[in-house]
Amino acid sequence: LKRIIGVTQQLGEILAKLKLDLPSDDIVDNHIIPRLENVLENGMPDVEDAVILRSRIENLLSRAHNLEKFPLTLFHIDINPFNVIIDCSTPPRIKGLIEEGVTLLPYGINA
Repeated sequence: LKRIIGVTQQLGEILAKLKLDLPSDDIVDNHIIPRLENVLENGMPDVEDAVILRSRIENLLSRAHNLEKFPLTLFHIDINPFNVIIDCSTPPRIKGLIEEGVTLLPYGINA
């Protein structure tokens, strides 16, 4: 468990440094807002709480431009034990990440 905690801490430190000094307005306008609009127009799931879900997406869409205040960050969509390269010395050290599934998003946003 101590080794896992150490690796997790290193991973957090690495990911926190992936902030870029670039504006995020292009990503918000051309990626996030169109995806939310598409869900509202074409992709609402047929679930019991669809009305609540629609209301929440509409609320998020109305405030999406606030995301432009945040800088861009490289975001790894699929962090898991199979795409983290670890040197198993003591203590273990992260040596790299396999980078399929990396995208640019405003800082703090989850894909």
